[in-house]
Amino acid sequence: MKNLFLTAFLFFSISMLIRGQAYKAKIDSVNSISYDYIVSNIYKAIDIFNLNALEAERSGYKLGAARSYSQLGKAFYLNGKYDASALNYIKSISLFEELNDGRGLAEACGEFGYQLKRRDMVKANLFMRRGLHLAEKNSYDSLLVALYDNYGVLKEMENKLDSAVYFYSKSLSSKQEMNDVIGIPYSLNKLAGVEAIRSNFASALNYLKSSDVYRKKEEGDFGRAENYAAYGDVYKRMNLIDSAIINFKRCLSLSGKNGINFLIRYSYEQLTDLYNTKGDYREAYKNLEMLSLHKDSVLNKEVSLNIAQLELNYESEKKDRDIAVAKLELSQKTSLLYLLAALAAVLGTVSFATYKYQKKKREKERIELEYSGKLKSAEMEKKMGDEKLRISRELHDNIGSQLTFVISSMDNIIYAERNNPLTEKLKSLALFSRETLGELRNTIWAIRREDGDLSQIINKVNELILKLNLTTPKISFNDKTAQQYKLTSIQLLNIYRIIQEAIQNALKHAGASEISIEFKPGIDELIVAIKDNGKGFDVNGAYEGSGLDNIKHRCDEASGWSEIESGPGGTLITCAFKVK
Repeated sequence: MKNLFLTAFLFFSISMLIRGQAYKAKIDSVNSISYDYIVSNIYKAIDIFNLNALEAERSGYKLGAARSYSQLGKAFYLNGKYDASALNYIKSISLFEELNDGRGLAEACGEFGYQLKRRDMVKANLFMRRGLHLAEKNSYDSLLVALYDNYGVLKEMENKLDSAVYFYSKSLSSKQEMNDVIGIPYSLNKLAGVEAIRSNFASALNYLKSSDVYRKKEEGDFGRAENYAAYGDVYKRMNLIDSAIINFKRCLSLSGKNGINFLIRYSYEQLTDLYNTKGDYREAYKNLEMLSLHKDSVLNKEVSLNIAQLELNYESEKKDRDIAVAKLELSQKTSLLYLLAALAAVLGTVSFATYKYQKKKREKERIELEYSGKLKSAEMEKKMGDEKLRISRELHDNIGSQLTFVISSMDNIIYAERNNPLTEKLKSLALFSRETLGELRNTIWAIRREDGDLSQIINKVNELILKLNLTTPKISFNDKTAQQYKLTSIQLLNIYRIIQEAIQNALKHAGASEISIEFKPGIDELIVAIKDNGKGFDVNGAYEGSGLDNIKHRCDEASGWSEIESGPGGTLITCAFKVK
């Protein structure tokens, strides 16, 4: 009996383990659906990834959920629902950060940045650069080639064509090294697009011809259809209307045969515009009608597919239920199997009851531990607050008073000994002492400060600029946040010190004549940007003592991240802080 019980337990445990692994494999399989399928079946893809994310969340498979949200963000973007796309990308990024999955985080940030390109180019660049930084840091070569291509698109939209060509070429070079025959033609097509914008049509056509070599070897027609569309775009820019029409019709033929919906719609749009340009309004109207009809048919097709899928699911479920009933009837005829099933059920009930009990116990312990931790944290914060107050009083009453006495004494000596040659040196010492006293007061302000808000740091920055503008080049400050943020005392101090350090570097090392400071809102972030028009420097070769290490250290200490860009035109320091 004991051996029988152990056998049942082992059988139950192994079956649960296998079921769990199979469940994860199913979720991963859905997440691996290709981009080609998504763009051709957007509505269906949204339903699939939505369901997959829910199943992954329900089963506690966070990595599967993170990947599903990323795919869902892509599908919503292609469907034009940008708010839903952003929400799902943010969920995905949050989960990848929680799991410390560098590759997933790099890919999600890069894709989210790419999707933001037509709505918020500043944030698009921030997320894209974050993705690139992670991918380059960890040598995710296969991911980098796609990020370089997408970052090139951002530069092309900003009309920074040299930068676009640089990143497209970088992607192409990496793909050629990896012999990525599928990815190479995509980069060639992008380079062709830039050359067409520059009116270098011969070069654009050469890139497309090189792309054709790879497209001819592909099994499907998607790549060839895309190339016909690319030729149509180039010929349209060359004002070769008939050649453009021929290529868009070829694209339409292949796309229609293979159900590549977004290329079908794009071809009808371009043909409508081309026939209008040509003055053939009859054909233009025909293509416009087809565009409208096709959009409707795509929607109807997706609805039909969903209904067919529901019917298929129902029939499958019915068959599964009939099979299960037959198996149950068969199992009842065998006493041994019946006994094993009964034992397994008992074991399952006991295991479930034990699990529920342990879960409640752990939850109670967690709440008690959390309460105890909060209590200790509150006590510690009170002790720290008392100690900070004591230190600030000591600084104010002792060192501050002594500095004030020294300054007053020097002022008296200067007044009394106006004609003494040493008076100028005493004036310099008195000025230095006043500046030191000012820094001491700023430090006392930061030490005494508990958690505050953005207005307090804005006031301190304005005081600093007002003081510096009396003797230094023009310094401007612009607050674009349009809302109030809660800041910790550590953030208040470090933001102020970062701004001080950046101004000092710009004046001392870069010889800047203009410095601008800007506060901007981010996604749950306060972004501080400090820009100067100095001579710039090599960021990678910056020598120690330039203050850059201090800025990075203070940014990290205040739960933020920093980025420094510099060149002959000046330096831009960007720091972002997590805020409420």
